[in-house]
Amino acid sequence: MKKKKLTYDRKNMANDVVLCTTPNRHISRCTTDFLMAHAVFVSRDEKKNSLLERLRSGYDSLFVISVNRNEYGQARRVLDGLEPRYRKRLTMNIM
Repeated sequence: MKKKKLTYDRKNMANDVVLCTTPNRHISRCTTDFLMAHAVFVSRDEKKNSLLERLRSGYDSLFVISVNRNEYGQARRVLDGLEPRYRKRLTMNIM
């Protein structure tokens, strides 16, 4: 039996990049559910802000949505179909 050729770039296989951030828990949950429904696998982490950042920005935690480097373009295209009321609350990172 032949081995299947690996479709991903081996160099970037385990590297995740930040796709977007939001301070809203509901928006981050809806965004990750939307991406998962379109077969884009993501991870969501909660980053706690320090006291100085809390005073400056007004929120105590930030939700970071990461995606594999090889699926970044697909994830950006999928997010174009996200509802505008959710999309406007995301801070997109450009790679």
